[in-house]
Amino acid sequence: MTPLFDTLNFRNHPNFEGGTTAWLAFGNGYKASVITGGYGSAGSPYEVAVLDSEGLLTYDTPVTNDVVGNLCREGVEKILEQIKALTPREEK
Repeated sequence: MTPLFDTLNFRNHPNFEGGTTAWLAFGNGYKASVITGGYGSAGSPYEVAVLDSEGLLTYDTPVTNDVVGNLCREGVEKILEQIKALTPREEK
């Protein structure tokens, strides 16, 4: 099985010079936003946010209640797997 990280299609981030951004949608009504150039460091450059199906940041999941920064590739993969495993989101 292909790691979720390998399915990300990074593009230039419009707000962070030299940064990148990618989104991944899951069948449970959640999306993940993965960026570089925000809350990261040289060895752990990634930041992940959990989004709803419309792309709005969510603060009420068991994965996190905010953006998770300073992640390495393996850390991103772990969070993507957690988002994928969330119970389907009920739209409000």
